Amino acid sequence: MLKNSWGPRYDIPANRRIKDFFQHKPKAIPRDVGEIPRNYILRFVYFNQPITSMGLWELMKKQADCPFDSKHHLQLVMKFARLDGWIYFEINQDSNQWVCNLTRERYNDVQALVTQHRDDERNKEDERQTRLAKEKEKEATEKIQNDDSYADFLHQELLLAAERLRSHNEEAYAALPFVDKGGYNIAWYEKANVNEA
Repeated sequence: MLKNSWGPRYDIPANRRIKDFFQHKPKAIPRDVGEIPRNYILRFVYFNQPITSMGLWELMKKQADCPFDSKHHLQLVMKFARLDGWIYFEINQDSNQWVCNLTRERYNDVQALVTQHRDDERNKEDERQTRLAKEKEKEATEKIQNDDSYADFLHQELLLAAERLRSHNEEAYAALPFVDKGGYNIAWYEKANVNEA
């Protein structure tokens, strides 16, 4: 203790720094205990009942979209779900553990929740497939357009090369397969393919 001039009643405790730290420590971010995590729990309990809270936590840890940050958060949401009448706990006679079940009054509501979730997942998957198909179609269209422009570029380069060859060697120019009388036939290879077939 630190002494001061006002007497023992006003002595400053030695652990004052620790007390100040715990009095002014930052508050934790409030956890979501609303409808989204509750519905998440209810879907898992619907498919796995009866289930212990530890078993439920082990299942949820494996999920990528789990809204819970800890087992304490899960237990807190389960507590509110129990108070709202969605689930109840009882002792399993075989394992002597507390297990969680859905209440009979809310069973149809949970079934509707699960069905709605499945429909939403299907709709999201359909939208994703549609979006991917549109993207593939767009890429294919762009590729065709790029190929057409590249083919036009190659045709122009071929004609320029033919003109250069004509200025240097008239016989080699006349022997080119795409040179017709008085002009160029760029589609000469299509006729050759038809004749071969």
